[in-house]
Amino acid sequence: MSYPTIVRTPIYVSNPAIVSTPTIVRTPTYPAATASTTKSFPLTSLPGELRNMIYRQALVFDTKTPFSKEDISERTAPLRASHKLREEATNIFLAENHFFVQVDGTEDPSGVLRWVELIGPELAARIKHLTLVTCEEDYGVDLQAKSRIDRPTCKLSDALVSAGVPKQKIHQEDPPDLESRVSVRAMGLIDQQVGKVEDEMKRDLEELSRRLDVLERRAELQSDCRRILAHSMRGNTTS
Repeated sequence: MSYPTIVRTPIYVSNPAIVSTPTIVRTPTYPAATASTTKSFPLTSLPGELRNMIYRQALVFDTKTPFSKEDISERTAPLRASHKLREEATNIFLAENHFFVQVDGTEDPSGVLRWVELIGPELAARIKHLTLVTCEEDYGVDLQAKSRIDRPTCKLSDALVSAGVPKQKIHQEDPPDLESRVSVRAMGLIDQQVGKVEDEMKRDLEELSRRLDVLERRAELQSDCRRILAHSMRGNTTS
């Protein structure tokens, strides 16, 4: 039995370009950049207005800027390009951003201490928009009622108010922020107040240490009394 022969009809393409051998496109090569061929962008030769526009694009942000060392190191990277750029752009970065400082804990001024150490009074005086996230009471605090402000970090807020800093409110829920404009005088008051808090904490620690020493001596005395009593009881038993 024979099978029919299958005749395959060749497929013809009307466009010969489709089946033609593709042309190999070679990417041109260029010599690697060297110190002699690389030219830096002449930023400092631009007019001051254009430079300020560039600084604002690179350094001013729409959102609040957390004042932490990690975040600041990223946002201030352009300021480390050169001394001239730092001198020109620092004021824009400090004056046109909205910063906030987190004070951790109700009775812990270390957040403000870290901030003072990081920024310093001279640069802090250039900041125009600042929020201090400080401690709170169980109710809204009237910043003028100074007799009610008795917690250490509240005293820091009190110092800002005494320096004529614009105020809003300190409250746990709504939120615990104090809007302010920092001045050198306010920074001085903060330093003074933090010093007072440190002195109070130091006195408290010294008193606690003294009491612990008394308790330790009392425990040693009780232990000696128990040993003497046990020795005496053993002597009575043997006799």
